[in-house]
Amino acid sequence: VTAIASKPRNHDYNYPAVFNKNEKGEITSIMVNCGSNDNSLVGFGMFIVDRELLIKVVEECVTAGFYHFEKDFLQKYFNERKISVNIYEFNGVVLRNNSIASYLKNNLRLSEEEVRNDLFKPASPIYTKVHDEIPTRYGENSVVNECIVADGCVIKGALEHSVLFRNVKIGENTRIVNSIIMQGTKIGEGAYIENAIIDKDVTVSDSVQLIGTPGNPVIIKKGETI
Repeated sequence: VTAIASKPRNHDYNYPAVFNKNEKGEITSIMVNCGSNDNSLVGFGMFIVDRELLIKVVEECVTAGFYHFEKDFLQKYFNERKISVNIYEFNGVVLRNNSIASYLKNNLRLSEEEVRNDLFKPASPIYTKVHDEIPTRYGENSVVNECIVADGCVIKGALEHSVLFRNVKIGENTRIVNSIIMQGTKIGEGAYIENAIIDKDVTVSDSVQLIGTPGNPVIIKKGETI
């Protein structure tokens, strides 16, 4: 079995799989749902497994009522010396979405040049559906700093460290900070939005204030009018 892993960024977080290694780089133990240390690697939940072995393990786990890949198969079989585990260490940018707060934080990190250059490489493009829109239009008094803005938007207010999906409309004298605004959302004039995640097709009326914190952002459901 080959596991894809990277060096941990946060030792206090409980990772699904932690691989401890010795000075030779050999895996000495596998821990599940726990913290890490400087001498360990944390898994991505991505594994390369022999097809016949995987089919056998799935059949055995189903009959025994097991369902946790890392705990019921990887850790168990490794401790019983039924499998060997190798590691492919990934050294690029790793963004782990394990909470609403981390989802907001990681999306906003797209404004960092290091993150963009590592994720969006010309040699390995990311393919997705194409929804071409007209270029985003910036009003005469608009101000945009450290933002990721998709096409089709109309921006007349101020944006700071935010991510805008396609076809978002921002009214005059509106300010948006540290927020994610999804496609088709319309935000009126004189509004103030900070630390928020707004789903698609939302309508935010004039002068509305939505203020959250990085650890507890405001969340607006799809299609709501506020």
